[in-house]
Amino acid sequence: GYLNPVREFIGGRIRAALYGLVATGKPELAAALAYKDVALSHTKNGVYGAMLWAAMIAWAFVSSDIEDIIGVGLSEIPGDCRLAEAVQDTLAVWREVSDWEVAYDRLLLKYGAYHPAHTINNTIWCLLALLFGKNDLTRALGIAAACGMDTDCNCANVGAVMGVILGSAALPEVWTTPLHDTLYTAVSQFRELRISDLARRTARIASDVLNQRMTP
Repeated sequence: GYLNPVREFIGGRIRAALYGLVATGKPELAAALAYKDVALSHTKNGVYGAMLWAAMIAWAFVSSDIEDIIGVGLSEIPGDCRLAEAVQDTLAVWREVSDWEVAYDRLLLKYGAYHPAHTINNTIWCLLALLFGKNDLTRALGIAAACGMDTDCNCANVGAVMGVILGSAALPEVWTTPLHDTLYTAVSQFRELRISDLARRTARIASDVLNQRMTP
């Protein structure tokens, strides 16, 4: 991460979401796995953002209370880092206002100068989406997109938390049906995959690794 101009961007956060999905109900483990991965390419808040979000996703298997989920995520990063301060600011504004756009305007005054792909500002927008989304996937994704900045990654991270809370059976068909359970990639020999098969494969590999077993 030394002299890396994107060392505090959200590249680590977006890929570390996986650790929250496999370390179900274990935020400390999720954060530890995220750290080992992301510390290779990021530093400071670039790492903390990944740890925060991995822990949040892991805890979403246990709790559907967004404030509680955020609190658990916060417990896995340094309390005096800039990201922790921004998260606390976001919670404080959320408690004071009922309109996400008002909250966005307030926070933009303090955090709007960060690069559009920085971890701190983009994490704030994700948190606004979850807090004001009221456990409504469509509303949460809409807020995440409307906040701007790195919208594709932000919607993916928000969707991961919401997906865990709601469960696959409760996901609105407007989001799932158009996908036809199919993922197209640019990875050689993996051009077309069933999303359901990929999820099962990921869960199987995660189970093997987390139980310190080797697959044949």
